[in-house]
Amino acid sequence: MSADSGAYISAGPSHRSKTVRHGVRNGLIYLVLIGVSLILLAPLFWMVSTALKGRKQIFTYPPEWLPDPAIWSNFSDSLSAYPFGRFATNTLIIAGFNIAGVLLTASMAAYAFARLRFPGRDVIFMILLSTLMLPFSVLMIPRYIEFRELGWLDSWLPLIVPNWFGGSVFFIFLLRQFFRTIPRDLSDAAKLDGASEFGTFGRSFCRCRSRRWQWWRCLSSSIPGTTSSRP
Repeated sequence: MSADSGAYISAGPSHRSKTVRHGVRNGLIYLVLIGVSLILLAPLFWMVSTALKGRKQIFTYPPEWLPDPAIWSNFSDSLSAYPFGRFATNTLIIAGFNIAGVLLTASMAAYAFARLRFPGRDVIFMILLSTLMLPFSVLMIPRYIEFRELGWLDSWLPLIVPNWFGGSVFFIFLLRQFFRTIPRDLSDAAKLDGASEFGTFGRSFCRCRSRRWQWWRCLSSSIPGTTSSRP
């Protein structure tokens, strides 16, 4: 009995020291996380602060973090000075067409490269992947000439139509990798039930990847921002 109580008493200080070290370590971790959070939130705070400043105070040096005075009418003035409603409508329309085009055509091309067998399939896919190494600056002038010859300048067509032809090699590549992870027995069973290639693609493949389609819609919705440099 006395031996057990002595062991318990001797274990007490070591337990308290471990608790202190654990608390100190957690405190340091929290301090680092708070510091990083403040650094990441600084641009957001600066954006809000700048939105409430006057034109002269925005360009004041050294910069002033707090607006003096806070001009809340800047928000209403900006809405009346620029047609933000029209801007938002254009973005929604372009993004909607782009999402529909990419999900349809990129998935069909990826399915063909992943499941169908045809002459030159791997060679065509490698050529397609090699275009990822081309910098966008190399493609800007040829694309401009192409859209000019088609009469698409100053319109939505350059922002929408290319996304109805696969959208991007990056999308086709990722979807192909997704389709290759699906067991081939699934498509064989669909064909035994009398499904065509389109039926196998639409009913079996797309349904079993419903969660990834949701992620894909979020990814493809960023296309309008990445294609804003088109004519």
